[in-house]
Amino acid sequence: MLKAILVDDEPLFLDHFEKLLAEINDGIDVVGKYINPHQALAAIFKEQPDVIFLDIEIPKLSGIEVAEKIQSSSLQTKFVFVTLYREYAVEAFELNAMDYLVKPVQQARLTKTIDRLSKDLHRHSMSKEPTREATLCFFRSIQFKCSGKGSKPLDVRWRTSKARELFAFLVHHRQKPVQKIDLIELLWPETDGDKGMTQLYASIYQIRKTIASVGFNIHITSHHDSYMLDLNGITFDVDVWEQRLSELSTVSDDTLPRFQALIDMYPGDYLEEYDYLWAVGERERLRSLWLRCVMEVTDFMIAKGNYVEALPFFHQVQERYPYMEDSYFNLIHLYDQLGDRYAVDQQYAKLEEMLGL
Repeated sequence: MLKAILVDDEPLFLDHFEKLLAEINDGIDVVGKYINPHQALAAIFKEQPDVIFLDIEIPKLSGIEVAEKIQSSSLQTKFVFVTLYREYAVEAFELNAMDYLVKPVQQARLTKTIDRLSKDLHRHSMSKEPTREATLCFFRSIQFKCSGKGSKPLDVRWRTSKARELFAFLVHHRQKPVQKIDLIELLWPETDGDKGMTQLYASIYQIRKTIASVGFNIHITSHHDSYMLDLNGITFDVDVWEQRLSELSTVSDDTLPRFQALIDMYPGDYLEEYDYLWAVGERERLRSLWLRCVMEVTDFMIAKGNYVEALPFFHQVQERYPYMEDSYFNLIHLYDQLGDRYAVDQQYAKLEEMLGL
């Protein structure tokens, strides 16, 4: 049975709406009706209902503010706005409302809402297990992976490229509030304020739907003039890679396998498949860490005279970053030490081609 709480400043409407719900579906248990939004909030956190039906224009604390407080908490409660006013629809869906009902509420329309709610809650309960094993990847491209479903990325289709970039930017600034006006200036600089805000709200709505479609319980909360993204326990490949790097000090016979594994864990640069100017700094920082890791490993191997073992690492750097001259000179030196004149000449030819000589 679904637990529901009703919030409206009109007692008669609360009684009417409760009867309407009972007529449509006897599987909904109304555990509270409130005209005071502060009392409603206290009851919501105590009862943790499945859904809240609330008006928008409530004295003392608006329905929008109530929804924001719920959204910024750990509650998984859904909410449906029930109001006389149509003009709040965009703002309601920006808060990820399950639905938006205009008074007087028609029975057929409410039935559709209840059906959607039941299906959504069922889908959420089915997706709990993969959520705990989920990994978000930003090396090379944005990918969603779940252990238990193979190593292949999940099929995620972004509605627009702007929604994808907005998601990436919020992840980039995870756990930190990002001003809405800054997001509009970044993604829709040519639009005026109202149109830009509408674009932003629509993109946030699309992102939430995309994330939900793959069962990732990532939270995006709205705090008046800003948004904040919380990965909510989802593994992030960049964080994992940096954490493992921080656990290593110097290369030795004992730590060499871990350094090699760390090099292999870096499949490509941070968001390298996207032309995001704001990601360049982080991309270069992580690339420098990876290159330093490679150099420490190859320096260790060369010092021990293991030239052949060092070769693949320099070839990997050259293939990934063909414009870096050091890889050519390092390979020339190693092949010379090994007496492979043909390989030395090949590297000289590649270097000249890269330099345009």
